[in-house]
Amino acid sequence: MFGYIMPNREELKIREDQIYHSYYCGLCRTLGSRYKARGRMTLNYDMTFLVILLTSLYELDIKESSFTCPVHPAKKQRERISDASAYAADMNIILSYYNLLDKWNDEGDRKSKAAAALLKGDLDKASVLHPEKARKIEEGLKELSAFEKSGVKDIEKAASITGRMTAQVFAWKQDEWEENLAKIGFFLGKFIYFLDAYEDIDKDISSGSYNPFKEIRNDPGFDERCKEILVMQISECCRVFERLPIIDENLGILRNILYSGAWSKFAAAWQKRVKEDPEIKQEV
Repeated sequence: MFGYIMPNREELKIREDQIYHSYYCGLCRTLGSRYKARGRMTLNYDMTFLVILLTSLYELDIKESSFTCPVHPAKKQRERISDASAYAADMNIILSYYNLLDKWNDEGDRKSKAAAALLKGDLDKASVLHPEKARKIEEGLKELSAFEKSGVKDIEKAASITGRMTAQVFAWKQDEWEENLAKIGFFLGKFIYFLDAYEDIDKDISSGSYNPFKEIRNDPGFDERCKEILVMQISECCRVFERLPIIDENLGILRNILYSGAWSKFAAAWQKRVKEDPEIKQEV
């Protein structure tokens, strides 16, 4: 359930693409400085979006510099780091650990178990810094796991559990922005949950894994129905986002992600299904 909230880089202006990449590199470097190479392996687009959102909303000071990246050594890279980078790095570690543990518990994925074991010390460090958020995320994932194992067919409840966890992550501080940030996180979390389910529906049916869309998979208009559900979540998210007083150079990037980039995985999954069944193209 990571890596869904990404930009549509083809639609970004050159300057916007450079800025986005510098925040992405900044988060990567922050993960490395706080959690070594293990932390950098958890880097994802979702937390990059959070860094940009919080940096713009709170008008945070930004440290911008050049560095040589071992992965791309031929050309110096630019990084942008703010206080939100450290916070997002900590949340990234907590979410990554419990996501890996969930894969081990639910799917018996030994690689996930090994990766979670490597992150345990980092989890403890991040949890000390954010004990309440770490506790609620852990409780949320346990609740989600228990719900999925129960076999109850309620797609709204399953997604809402995920939404409440991401609401915790987005609500950085207890201040005037807490409610709106929590709502953005809530609807994004639901969007991610449903999109992950749509992308994995056939695989989950084959493996016998839980998927909230199993009951409607063979219904006429299945793909259109899934798209409608996703539109409802992202529309609510965007409605709250537009209330925020963001007016800096990152506004175009954030809108690109919410209105276009977030749909990249859906479009890819849809195109894959169209190849397998051309009739789907008439539905979406």
